[in-house]
Amino acid sequence: MSEKKWLANRQNAQKSTGPRTADGKRAASQNAVTHDLLSREVLLPDEDGDVLSTLRTELFAELAPAGALETFWVDEAVACVWKLRRINRLERSTLVYHQNENIEHARLFP
Repeated sequence: MSEKKWLANRQNAQKSTGPRTADGKRAASQNAVTHDLLSREVLLPDEDGDVLSTLRTELFAELAPAGALETFWVDEAVACVWKLRRINRLERSTLVYHQNENIEHARLFP
């Protein structure tokens, strides 16, 4: 990229004010959630926060962290368990989708 084009891009970027409405800001806040599997968020909009809260309560009761560091690690464990459950759910739905696709293909083309 030429320096002239680079400078023009920087100047144009300064003019951007981002979303202005509450709906626009809410939508923009989800831009990084491109894929459930790659999301940095622990709880996604379509997931049940009560189930996550129950998981957290159960792990805290079982592991009984003492102090800030142990509390941090238990919170990390909660996030990892939750994301592993998400991966398992995605894997199951992908397999079911492909099985159904194969059944439909076999039905249409015996």
